[in-house]
Amino acid sequence: MHYSLQVFLCVFPAILSLFTGPFMPYRGTTPQIEYSQQAPRLPIPSAYHLSGVAQGTTFSIHYISSYRLDSTHIYQIFNEIDESLSLYNPTSLISKFNRSAVGIKADRHLLHLVSTSLALHALSDGCFDITSRPLSLLWGMNTARAPKRIPDQNKVNSALQFVGTDKVYTRNDSLLKTAKNVQIDLDGIAQGYTVDLLADLFRQKGIKDFMIELGGEVCAQGVKLGGKPWILSLSECLEVIDNKVIEYCNVKLFNRSVTTSGSLSKYKKIGNRYFSHVLDPRTGFPVNNGILSVSVFAENTTLADGLDNALMVMGLEKALAFILERPGLDAYFTFVDQGGFVRDTATFSMARHNISQ
Repeated sequence: MHYSLQVFLCVFPAILSLFTGPFMPYRGTTPQIEYSQQAPRLPIPSAYHLSGVAQGTTFSIHYISSYRLDSTHIYQIFNEIDESLSLYNPTSLISKFNRSAVGIKADRHLLHLVSTSLALHALSDGCFDITSRPLSLLWGMNTARAPKRIPDQNKVNSALQFVGTDKVYTRNDSLLKTAKNVQIDLDGIAQGYTVDLLADLFRQKGIKDFMIELGGEVCAQGVKLGGKPWILSLSECLEVIDNKVIEYCNVKLFNRSVTTSGSLSKYKKIGNRYFSHVLDPRTGFPVNNGILSVSVFAENTTLADGLDNALMVMGLEKALAFILERPGLDAYFTFVDQGGFVRDTATFSMARHNISQ
């Protein structure tokens, strides 16, 4: 027994060291624990949609974001534009200008759009003219009521004497005119401008993926959730596939704007005749050149919106040449040929928009 005890006392420190290491007296030290700091979890992007009624039409906004944008900001833009550019609001600045004898003090929206419109008038050789409102009133284009009979040349000439961009001008913060009967109409460009303001709002809020549509005028940036492109059906559009007329066409948009002007649903009936809602400001009469619709693709919606009506006025041959001479622009046309058949054509780079039924 004494021998066994002696052996145990000899080997016990070695056995204990296998589990505890060399024997050291406890000195009350606190174990050091290392913590790894993880990055905070970012919110997961979601798809949001907002739709409603504004500017006498509908709007639809799709966007991808980690938060829902306060819609108050959106409606504030709509209200600002209505107070400035709406012909249906009797207290808007444009309505006050049209009633004035010499002009008014304008805001930034009215001054900017008038300046842009004057530049587009020069660019389009007079095919886009915001001073053509006297003609619109003569033909009843902006009202539900139509004239009882087709205006004759004398009445058209009487209205034409107040049409022309040389009859409006800006001075500092004022918009002025040369005669009391001069009136302007920015409806052909105001919705595109509104879409661009909304797009700027989303960018300022850090939202990079969105598609904004207002009355058929569209701006798309980025992609949908999952990385797929934004797709929309063009309004006022007929596509011809294998000699068959398809009443819509779809396009993919990559950081582009598109607007459409057409006479398929917008027209004026006087007596038993139908007229395009697009007036040629140079002649004073509705266009009658066979073009049914024009869709314009551009870097911003304001430019596209102003050009789609201008191309309707130019006619197919001149309109195609106009687009092809200007990099960054594309256009898609539907028209009636000399045989009475519906046809379509597009600029060469249009294939990248992938028009399909």
